[in-house]
Amino acid sequence: MWCICEFCCLVFCSFLSELLRQVELGHLPARDWLKVANQVLKLTTSVRARKIASKHHINWTEILPLTAIAKSQHDKIRRFEDQQLKEGYKKSKGISP
Repeated sequence: MWCICEFCCLVFCSFLSELLRQVELGHLPARDWLKVANQVLKLTTSVRARKIASKHHINWTEILPLTAIAKSQHDKIRRFEDQQLKEGYKKSKGISP
């Protein structure tokens, strides 16, 4: 049985995946997707978010569509993966993807 947190993570991940698909198709500027993704990183790597994650067993990295990000051919998305995901989570002591 799924908890509500897992369901919300899945829904939000699906939403971000669809937005990323629109970037790949050229229907949405990468900067719009990056604004959302950076906000997610900011929210999920805070001290408060880590406490919530620990208490409720939430894996914040499930919110971001890591597989789709890794497959992206868009330069800005690739830079986001390298600079924000690989380095950002380490620096913030967030859960490493």
